[in-house]
Amino acid sequence: MFYKRILKKIKNFHIPKFTKNFYFLTGFFLFIWMLFFDTNDFISQWKWKRRYERLQREKNYYQELSNSLKEQIRNQSETEKFEKFAREKHLLQRENEDVFLIVEEDKK
Repeated sequence: MFYKRILKKIKNFHIPKFTKNFYFLTGFFLFIWMLFFDTNDFISQWKWKRRYERLQREKNYYQELSNSLKEQIRNQSETEKFEKFAREKHLLQRENEDVFLIVEEDKK
């Protein structure tokens, strides 16, 4: 009894004529395909766009950081740069100062 009522409602349901058109069906199928199944679907495009924006923000942050570090280097005097270079590369020292070298052994 219940199924008969449902079948009767389905039979009386009117499908618009334009939905039976070949071009409408093809366009609708392509739209659904692009929305969900294609490798470049809208959902993945949205995710890629969010990732791109996040990476752009990170890029801007690191560029600003780099610019500020370059400015700090420019502000140092030449003697400070020379002293830092001599200490790090040539192991030079001041009077009354000891230098300790830590050498890592090769692990075989």
